[in-house]
Amino acid sequence: MTFPESDWAMFSAKGPLPDSLQALNTRVWEEWYPKEGKKYRAGGGAMLEVYSPGDMQSPDYECGIWVPVFNPEKENESEAAEIISTMMITGIL
Repeated sequence: MTFPESDWAMFSAKGPLPDSLQALNTRVWEEWYPKEGKKYRAGGGAMLEVYSPGDMQSPDYECGIWVPVFNPEKENESEAAEIISTMMITGIL
């Protein structure tokens, strides 16, 4: 499967599955999203669960969740730069 280029909010957890991943998922959507995540909008892609190789029941097992994000402020800056560039090329500026 191929995913489009995106910025990602990446979160990691350590501990046996499924508990570590379930706890991480809860923290992402109950703590991060209400405080920080609302500054972004969905990046148009799928959220990913990331699993490392190894014993998934080990207390040292690492996994993660990646959420595609899009910062509207960056879009506005990019749009402004594009508009100014167009205005310069056409002689408006």
